[in-house]
This record gives sequence, structure tokens and C-alpha cells, in this order.
Amino acid sequence: MKPIDFHPDAAQEANDAVDYYDGLRPGLGDDFRADLDAALSRIQQNPQLYAAESGSIRVGHQSRRPGYWARRKPN
Repeated sequence: MKPIDFHPDAAQEANDAVDYYDGLRPGLGDDFRADLDAALSRIQQNPQLYAAESGSIRVGHQSRRPGYWARRKPN
């Protein structure tokens, strides 16, 4: 199975989200991290399941700021 490669900014956003959710309610960040890990596992098991957003990027958040991550270059 191919490893999932995170852009450093995306990894920081995930960590920031954990902190944010823990600030709302202790333990909620852990729930978020578990859901994120489960989603990443699904992506890793079947990466072609998700449509390509830009080049080889398969998953991007499109609700809050569509495409904001597109300027990032893959590592």
C-alpha cells in the first residue's frame, strides 16, 4: 500500500483542527483524529475512489475556501 504524503501545511491544519475541537470539548479532538485516520485509511486502500482535484491531488476541502490549497506544490 502506498503511503499517504501530506504537505506540511496540510499536516499543520490537521493538528490545528485537533486543537480547535479539543478547545470546544475535551476529547473531541481525539474523535476528529480518529475520523481523519479512518478516512485516510479508506483513501489509502482505494485512492482511485476519489476524483482528482488538481493533477495528482485527490482530496481537497471544497466548502470553506475552495481551491485555497491548489497553490501548494507537492513535496
